[in-house]
Amino acid sequence: MALNLTTAKIVGVFLFSSLAFVTTFAQSTASETVGDIQILQIKWEKQNRLPGSYDPAVIPTGTTITESANQTIRPGTQAAINAQRDLSIAQAHPASQETGVFGNAPGQTVPFYVYSAKLKNVGPKIIAGIAWDYIFLDPATNAEVARRRLLTLAKISPDKTSNIEALLSARLLLATSPEIQKGRKFVERALPQCVLYSDETTWKNERAPQAACDYLKKAKEASKHRGE
Repeated sequence: MALNLTTAKIVGVFLFSSLAFVTTFAQSTASETVGDIQILQIKWEKQNRLPGSYDPAVIPTGTTITESANQTIRPGTQAAINAQRDLSIAQAHPASQETGVFGNAPGQTVPFYVYSAKLKNVGPKIIAGIAWDYIFLDPATNAEVARRRLLTLAKISPDKTSNIEALLSARLLLATSPEIQKGRKFVERALPQCVLYSDETTWKNERAPQAACDYLKKAKEASKHRGE
């Protein structure tokens, strides 16, 4: 998901997010600058997404359709037999990607919490990735309630605005997590901890652990090996 973005690779993001449906939503507007990043808006939402192993762009290897699309299939012909075979396989294996031409979609989606931010690069360098925290604060005491440590790889040119996101499995959250608590309002903030630039240099928040930059560099290196 990107705005004015040449390339965006989201760590942990799952394919075909357009197929997701939102079940919970919260949004916080903000306008503050940390380092070379101006934070314009942040939000989180609960979504059901397809598993990362599912890729409808992959052609199933078990069965293929050999007849042309405009061919008339007559009862009793080999084309009719093949079509019935394909339909039977699809009905028997609705969640299989190894067999069948139809029905290779998974039987169910997986719940995730999606944390996103609208950012502007106000610095002179091209941003390649960001380690950032999504923080929930108690509105009465300003005490920290929860913190989500996130990584996002995204190319953001100087003076450009981008929407970035990162995912966290809903199964990892406790029942006391602010995302799950109903009826309570929290103050929400996004805090950049480390910024990786295209020239391999970094900026680090003075209070951030060095591990924030280390994990970001490793994620970038891994994406290179995958050819992303």
